[in-house]
Amino acid sequence: MKPPPAEAGGLLSPGGLVTMAMMFVIGRLSGVIQPRYLIAVGAAIAAFSMYDLTNVYGDLGVRFLAHSRMYLGIGRPLIFVPIMIASYEGIPPRRPPKLPR
Repeated sequence: MKPPPAEAGGLLSPGGLVTMAMMFVIGRLSGVIQPRYLIAVGAAIAAFSMYDLTNVYGDLGVRFLAHSRMYLGIGRPLIFVPIMIASYEGIPPRRPPKLPR
């Protein structure tokens, strides 16, 4: 059975919105909390989300899947935003080169 597109969008949208909001929050927290702690918490939340998905069965409602996706939307930015910030550590900021006219 194929779900209608509106139901699939209703399933994916909350997770995307949570991910988008968490990226701003994690960007602010990364200056205060060390990246390894953020990554550890993010990995734990993502693992909880994956463990939660082990309860999937055929007659499952959309709400359960949306909540699992939202938990994953909290965990993934906690992992990837500190990694990206740490990858720029040590690179001096500079102005972009001037382009010829």
